[in-house]
Amino acid sequence: VYAIQLDLFSWDRVKIGEGFEALSRLDFEGAIAIFEDMLLSIPEHPSATRGVELATDWERILRQFGDLKENNAIASFWDHIKRYPFGRGKGTQLFKTSLTKMLIRHINGDTSFYAPPDLCAGYLFLKTGSYKEAENALKKLINNHPFDGRLLGYLGDALWMQGRKTEARSIYTKAILISPSKVSLEDLKDIELIEFIEDEGIDMTPVYGWLKGILPLVELETEKHQEIKHSDTLKVYSLLACAENARRQGNHQKMISYRKKLKKKSPHVFNEYMEYLNGLLL
Repeated sequence: VYAIQLDLFSWDRVKIGEGFEALSRLDFEGAIAIFEDMLLSIPEHPSATRGVELATDWERILRQFGDLKENNAIASFWDHIKRYPFGRGKGTQLFKTSLTKMLIRHINGDTSFYAPPDLCAGYLFLKTGSYKEAENALKKLINNHPFDGRLLGYLGDALWMQGRKTEARSIYTKAILISPSKVSLEDLKDIELIEFIEDEGIDMTPVYGWLKGILPLVELETEKHQEIKHSDTLKVYSLLACAENARRQGNHQKMISYRKKLKKKSPHVFNEYMEYLNGLLL
């Protein structure tokens, strides 16, 4: 009996794998045939039942969208992918990745294509694990949208997933400074940074992130494109950066001037900064 059960289990796994492999090739007819054959032997098998649902639903959806040549159709199809309840199973996630790759092919490498908030070749590459391709596509798109905090956040994610953590955190800092409300925290790959944001709040993360040794000091972009409600934080960050840069350059007069301005603007940050400097002397 044990041997029979083991054989059945092995057959079960093989057939499920074959079914989801057919799905990943977008061979809906083949996938349905495999899953339905399984259901004849094991009625109500959960994975086979789910496989039939996926194949049936997406065959219909793809037929509805046709050749996806119009930008509106591409955006609508992406919305279908995002809203569809794929679940967390390995097979269903592979199928979702296949649909995303298909969408990349329809965009046809057009790195200028962007339908906010997230539809662009760079983000799709990011979702499929093609991190170098995501980096290249996002850099090109950011040339046209240099003050888009969301795109900068995605670029940080692409760098982080390549193990380039220092570069990634520099980009994350710029993204938060430019547009904290647009940074997609649900996509952000840096777990330590996410936890820090949850503790400190995203607006002040660049300030306290540097004081705590998590984030670098970066040069501020032009402020006219940044969020108005974020302007106080930007001013504090700018004074902190100027004071620190003057210290590093040995410009005592400028250093004292910026420290006075920082103390007036934000006594708490000033005190934290002085504690940071005291720590350097220990």
